[in-house]
Amino acid sequence: LLLAEGPLLNPVILLFTDGEEVGLLGAEAFVTHPWFADVGVVVNLEARGSSGQSMLFETSENNAWLIEAFAERAPRPVANSLLYELYRLLPNDTDFSVYKEAGLAGINFAYSDEVAHYHTPLDDLEHLDRASLQHHGDNVLAAARAFGSIDLSDPAAGSSIYLDLVPGSVLRLPVGWAVPLAVVCMLLWVVMIVVLSRRRLLDWPGVGLGVLATVLGLAFAGALGTAVVEVIAAITGRGSFFYADPLPTRAAIWLAAFLGTLLAAAPLARRAGFWGMSAGVWLLWGLASVVAAVALPGASVFFLVPLLASAAAYGLAVLTPQLHSVWAGPLAATLTAFVTAYLWLPFVLGIESGLGLEFTAAIAVCAALAFTALTPLVAPPVGHGQGRAVLMLAALAGVIVTGAMAVDAENFSAFRPQRLSLLHLQRAEEGQPSQAWWLIDAFPAPPLTEELSEVATFVHEDSIRLPWTSASFLSADAPPLDATPPSITVVSDESTANVRIVTLQLNSPRGAPRIVLMVPAGSDLESIAVPGTSYVMPVEDAEETGRPTTFTCHGTDCDGTTIELHIGNSAPLAVMVGDLSYGLPPAGAALQEARPESAVPSQDGDVSVVMNSVTIPSP
Repeated sequence: LLLAEGPLLNPVILLFTDGEEVGLLGAEAFVTHPWFADVGVVVNLEARGSSGQSMLFETSENNAWLIEAFAERAPRPVANSLLYELYRLLPNDTDFSVYKEAGLAGINFAYSDEVAHYHTPLDDLEHLDRASLQHHGDNVLAAARAFGSIDLSDPAAGSSIYLDLVPGSVLRLPVGWAVPLAVVCMLLWVVMIVVLSRRRLLDWPGVGLGVLATVLGLAFAGALGTAVVEVIAAITGRGSFFYADPLPTRAAIWLAAFLGTLLAAAPLARRAGFWGMSAGVWLLWGLASVVAAVALPGASVFFLVPLLASAAAYGLAVLTPQLHSVWAGPLAATLTAFVTAYLWLPFVLGIESGLGLEFTAAIAVCAALAFTALTPLVAPPVGHGQGRAVLMLAALAGVIVTGAMAVDAENFSAFRPQRLSLLHLQRAEEGQPSQAWWLIDAFPAPPLTEELSEVATFVHEDSIRLPWTSASFLSADAPPLDATPPSITVVSDESTANVRIVTLQLNSPRGAPRIVLMVPAGSDLESIAVPGTSYVMPVEDAEETGRPTTFTCHGTDCDGTTIELHIGNSAPLAVMVGDLSYGLPPAGAALQEARPESAVPSQDGDVSVVMNSVTIPSP
C-alpha cells in the first residue's frame, strides 16, 4: 500500500525481530545496526493472545505529538492513557522497551484476548482472529502514513491524557489540564451542594452519609466478589474453575459487586436522600480524580469524564425550574450512570483479559465504581422502599444462579486448554550416580489427572526443582539419559586489584541449544562478562532474594561459549551448569500420549534438562 501511494517524506523500515522471549535479542541486535541511527519513530506490534482489539497501550515520553499524528489518521483507534499508566507500573518488557531505553520515540500496539492460546500450539493461524490482524494492519498503516509524512527532526514537547471516548476518534487534552479540571468539577459540586442545602433538599450530614455509603459499597463489593470466588473454589476443589468458561464467574463477580454496592447504599440512602447520595458519590469521584491527576495523570481521564458528565447532568437538574419535577434528578443520575458504565465496564473486561479472573477483588471494585453512579436511585420517597429489597434479592439470586453455573462448568476444554508441559530432569553430583525425574509443569494446576497417574507415580516433592525458578513441580522417578552431562572448563583464574576473574568455557557434549550457568547467592559474584564483547551482566539483589545468578546462552553455537566471572574473593566456588534440549527421551512417549486432550504444552514445551554440580577450586 505504501509503495502504491508513492514515496513518503520519511522512509519506512519494516523490521522483523526474533529472540524476544529469551531476552529481546533481535531488538538489541538492531540497535547495533547502521540503520538504527536514522530511525525517528518506532511503531511496534505485539500480541498476547489470538484475538481482541489492537490497543495502543504504550508510548514514549512526551507523547502528545505521537497521539495527535496517529489519531488523525487511524480509522478506529483504541487508545487511552490509563493503559499507558498501568503498563508503566508492570515489570513487562517488549522489543519497544529496548528502543525506548535507546531514546527513540514511538508507540506500541497489542491485542490480548484468548490468552489461553498464548505461547501454546493453539497460537496459530487457525485460531487467529482475522479481525484482530486487520485492526493491527489498520493501525500500523495509519501510523506509517502519519509519521512518514511529518518532520521528525524536532518533535514538540509535552504529554497528553487521552481516551477513545467515541469510536473513530481520540479525545486528547494536555496532561497539565488534569488537576485543574478535577478541582473545577469538585468546586461545581460544592456549589451545587450549597444551592441544594439552601433549598433544604440536603444537608451536610446527608452528604457525609453519601460518601460513607460509597466507600463501604466499594469495600463490600471487593469482599463479596472475593467471597463468591472462594466459595466456588471450595465447592469444586479447583483453583481455576473459570478457565474454560469464564462467563458464569464473571457474571457472579459483577453481580456480587452490584449487591455489595446496594447493601452499603440501601440503609444509608433513606437518611441521606437522593441528593445527599448524589453529592456523596460525586464528591468522592472528584477526590479520586484529583489524586489520580497528581499521582497517575494518564489514569485521571477515566475519573474526569464521568465527573464532567455528572457536573453537567446534575447541574442542569439543579439550576433549571425542572428541579421540582420528580424526574429531573433521577434522569440526571441515569444519564451519568450510563456514561460511567460505558467507560468503566469495558475497562473491567480489560483487567480480566490482561490479568485474569484471579484478580477478583480488583475486578469487583472497578465494577462497583461504575455501579456507584446508580446508588442515588435507591433513595426512594418515604414508604416506597420495596423496590430496593426486590433489587437486592434479584442480585442475590443472580449471584447464586451464576455461581451454580460456574460450579458446573468444565475446568478446561480443547479451545481453552490447561498448560501442561512435561520435563525430564537429570541431575549429576560430583562422585555420585545421576538421578532423573519426570516433572509436570502445569498452569492452572488442578489435581493430577488419572491418565498421567497410570503412567508414573507422581508426588509433590519440594526438593526437586529447576534451579532457575522458585516453582515446585509434581515429580516421578524416571530413567536417566545415556548422556554426558554438561561441564565447565577453567580457562584461566587470575586476580587483578581486588577482583578475581575466572574465565570459563561452558560445554554441552550433547549439543543442546541452551546452556545455563547458576552461581549461588552469597558467592561474592560481582558481574559476568563475555570476552571480546561489551556485554556485562550485573548481579543485582542476589543476596536479598537468595536465588542464584543465572547466565543463559541460547542457540546452536552455545557449546564452547566462554564467559568471565568477576568475584570478590578467592574461595572455592560451587556452581551448577545445565543444558536444555527440546522434546523428551523415548521413555517419555507414554506420558505424552497420556496428556489429556484438554491440555497442551506451553512456552518451551516438553524439554529434557541435564544439570551438573561443579566446584571451581581456589586459584
